[in-house]
Amino acid sequence: MMLDAVQKFQKTFVRYCDIDPFFVGKLSSSKSAYITQDENSIGNQVDVTRVLNRFDWKNIIRLSRFLKNFYNNII
Repeated sequence: MMLDAVQKFQKTFVRYCDIDPFFVGKLSSSKSAYITQDENSIGNQVDVTRVLNRFDWKNIIRLSRFLKNFYNNII
């Protein structure tokens, strides 16, 4: 699963932020990804381009465990 692969690189993302001080700036200056609350809403856009924090990593781990149960039951 993709989420399992990403978890292996958690420390790499954290270290890269420490080594390259411009990494966060490069993310925000690149073409940003936006999500909206609903399809017709233009003004309620939220920028989702940022560095993952520890809460994001915990959610990735939880989601991965949750989806792994479905994957194992299907196969």
